Amino acid sequence: DILLADELDYFRETTDSAMYQFEDLYINPTVNNNYVAGVNNAMFVYFEIFDSQASNQNANITYSIFKQSGELVSKVEANQLMSNQSNRIYKFYNVAAKFGSGSFVIKVEINYRNLTKYIEKMFTVSIPSHKMSLLKYQIPIEKQVVRYLLNATGKKLLKTLNNSQVVDFINQFWINKAKLEGKTVAELRNQLDKEIDYIRQYTPKDQFYIFGDFAAIIIQYGIPAFLERRTESSTSLAYIELSYNDSRRSIDGDQVRYYFADINQNGRLVLVHSTDKYYLQDPNWQKRLRRMSK
Repeated sequence: DILLADELDYFRETTDSAMYQFEDLYINPTVNNNYVAGVNNAMFVYFEIFDSQASNQNANITYSIFKQSGELVSKVEANQLMSNQSNRIYKFYNVAAKFGSGSFVIKVEINYRNLTKYIEKMFTVSIPSHKMSLLKYQIPIEKQVVRYLLNATGKKLLKTLNNSQVVDFINQFWINKAKLEGKTVAELRNQLDKEIDYIRQYTPKDQFYIFGDFAAIIIQYGIPAFLERRTESSTSLAYIELSYNDSRRSIDGDQVRYYFADINQNGRLVLVHSTDKYYLQDPNWQKRLRRMSK
């Protein structure tokens, strides 16, 4: 039988799960033989030939891939040196680049010692469109998210665009960011979803949760390593402290810390102090909170 896999390499005890260990190989099978472009582009075709009854002879192996209609889309021939033990054979395809979306059949034909045998396996390739269609109310939210991540030039350009142009700009932004970071758009959007869920835990439950200092920090730098929430007391307003393990931005070479308080008493968290060299620093922030509590 043919095994289709996302990953195939030599097994490493320190990093690989024993669940996917095949003798000295690490083989991660593809779920339901379905490949999603941008998520799992690599298709490894793996099979074994047993009892070849000869050593140091070549088998001719033909790999053919057909559309469901029967149309041939790829055909490759290769010679494989056989041993008199089991022969482990695999071939690699970049399925997204090569075939497009749809249902396919891979046929492996083996010609050895005047005998011909073949095995087949069906698989599918999905190529989702990463272009988002945004409803009118979603545009300002998505625009604000992107604005947090842009440099000064990008922010200036964003201001000049109409709604239709903004949607195109947002889509292109995520595509470019994915390429730059070596990830997929889907992976970046999944991470953003987690960050937004985190923001919502500490901000009002309305569409404006994304606007403000607290959201800006989370979206730019991700979910913090540490969060401490101080409740309101008779001597101080409530505040939240976020800590990140990034000494490069820190004014004191330690963790970067941000302090937020609801200084307007409307549920919105405002940055009152940080140890980030690029953000607000107010050594008297605690005194300010004490005065506001009176």
